[in-house]
Amino acid sequence: MAEIYSILLAGLGSSEESLVSTHFSMLGHGIIKAGDLADAREKLKSQEIDIFYFQAAADDSAVNEIEEITKEFALPVVLMCASPSNGLVLKA
Repeated sequence: MAEIYSILLAGLGSSEESLVSTHFSMLGHGIIKAGDLADAREKLKSQEIDIFYFQAAADDSAVNEIEEITKEFALPVVLMCASPSNGLVLKA
């Protein structure tokens, strides 16, 4: 039997969030939605989350905060980006 995880989604547009949420829910995973990184950080403090799934902008502005979150909460992050900058690729 496959593992069931609690997945925090953030940074997604409404259609992407719906698609990803539906996909993971169909597989039996629990979904928690956050509007932005500040909201995600609050949810990480108050809920038990196994995986953080984040859609980044093309620039690398959020990568430093993502690095802080992974250190503070010690959880894996899935970082998605449609057209990443070179800086984002190097930092990720």
